[in-house]
This record gives sequence, structure tokens and C-alpha cells, in this order.
Amino acid sequence: MDIKHNERLSRGNKLWEMKFVLPEHKQELTDWKKEQEKVPCPQLDEQARIEIERLLLHSLYHHSSIELVYWHNGYLHKMKTVIMQLNYEKKLLTCKDGEGVISIRMKYLKDVSSVTD
Repeated sequence: MDIKHNERLSRGNKLWEMKFVLPEHKQELTDWKKEQEKVPCPQLDEQARIEIERLLLHSLYHHSSIELVYWHNGYLHKMKTVIMQLNYEKKLLTCKDGEGVISIRMKYLKDVSSVTD
């Protein structure tokens, strides 16, 4: 009898394991996982801002493609684009990609790199 009792303990208590997950629980787990993947808004130093501004101006004047990494609602997004307008008063840049025209606040930029075509 003692052996059977130890055998039951070694395989775990199957009584409390979940055999199914309710849709509400699954949605909460999915939301929790997405929340864990979020990153804080990037904080760049002065040298990084100057380098980003240089690449943005180069793209604006020469109509060259660049790759932007920007923060939006807790996630980092990457896109290849061409800068159409830089608004220093509103600290906003307007760019176009294959899907259309979007505006991004400069404080949300994390990285900019030139793309060789």
C-alpha cells in the first residue's frame, strides 16, 4: 500500500491539471503574453539623434530609401521608406512606403539606416 501511495505522488497530482481551457482564459493568456513582449519608448542620446537627423535629411533631399525602426504602442516596427517631409515645429516626419503615407513622431524613432538599392 505504501508503494502505491508513493507512485501516485511521483507522477503528480493529475486531479488538479486542466484538461481544457475556457476561451476567456485563452484570451487572457494571449493578452498577457503580448503585454510581456512590449518594450519601453526609446531614449536616444544626442549623438544618436544627430546621426538619425543626418540620415533623414539625406533621404529627404536625395529621395533615397532608408530603413526606419520606430516605436508604436509598446512594439518596435521596421519599414523601408522614403522621407517626404520633416516638420521641426511639430517634431514629425512624413514618409511613404508601399502601403501609403504615414507620419511618425521623431521621439519614437529608435534607429535609421540607409538602404542600398
